[in-house]
Amino acid sequence: MKRLVWPLLFAAALLFATTAQAQVATTDLLPSAPRYLASFLPLFNGASVTPDNPAALQWGGPSRIVAGTMRLSEGAPASDYSGQYLGGRAVGERWAAALEHTSTSGPGNEETTTSVSLSTALGPLAIGYGYEGYEEKLASDQFTEHTLGGSWRIGDSFYVGFGLGSSDYSDSTGTTTADRSTSMYGLALRTEGDTRWYFAYDVVDKDDFTNGVDFGFVASKASLQVGFGSFVVGVSSLNLDIKVNTNELNATYFDLGWVPEKMGWTIALQVYDAEITGGSPEKGSNVTVGYLF
Repeated sequence: MKRLVWPLLFAAALLFATTAQAQVATTDLLPSAPRYLASFLPLFNGASVTPDNPAALQWGGPSRIVAGTMRLSEGAPASDYSGQYLGGRAVGERWAAALEHTSTSGPGNEETTTSVSLSTALGPLAIGYGYEGYEEKLASDQFTEHTLGGSWRIGDSFYVGFGLGSSDYSDSTGTTTADRSTSMYGLALRTEGDTRWYFAYDVVDKDDFTNGVDFGFVASKASLQVGFGSFVVGVSSLNLDIKVNTNELNATYFDLGWVPEKMGWTIALQVYDAEITGGSPEKGSNVTVGYLF
């Protein structure tokens, strides 16, 4: 019983805090953690095969290949929003690499995001580099983002993550270009054993672009996952503040997955419910299948 007390106290502190964003300190227990909201902002959709902080990838074993689909079941109009993703991780004792490609489509637009993460471990400190490229096909707008991050593992279970980055934007004509800075930090507790715990509080801050291009936001996410053998259940709460108009997005995610502790097939289901200031409520689901090795 005593072994359960300190994880539960840590979880309570996270879930009653101001909610926070995904995988900055370390990776979670699921094969991927898709995030797809039809009314969202560029450079946020993805499957989290490549984590927000590339250094967190170093603790993200076992290696894997995953694919999945994303669908909006309620929105405006729900039937027209969908997406697919494919990605993989190769995780070694001293190095790790990951690649992810996501495509989404909605009324009058198609979007693709490609992400790469590389990391290495120097004892308990991991450092990493991440690249993300986003293209809005019909409008031909393009974004690129570069991130440098670190993650410090304290003991066997506690992680502290941080990162800094920059983004560039160009429109279809090439006449409008802009840049911005990004930052992130996070705390996480992840335990191993027959009963596995994952608690995380992460924040990602993206400034508005220069030249009046308004895509800035602060995203925060608090997550709780528990693994019983190969079964994993989880809940997380996302809050996003859009800087230019003070609008907010609040979403709750529920996860259920089968994740073998070593090699084997994995599957995960995620459903979410989102409320957007001045917009229509959204409900959606994501399904991931993959193989761990």
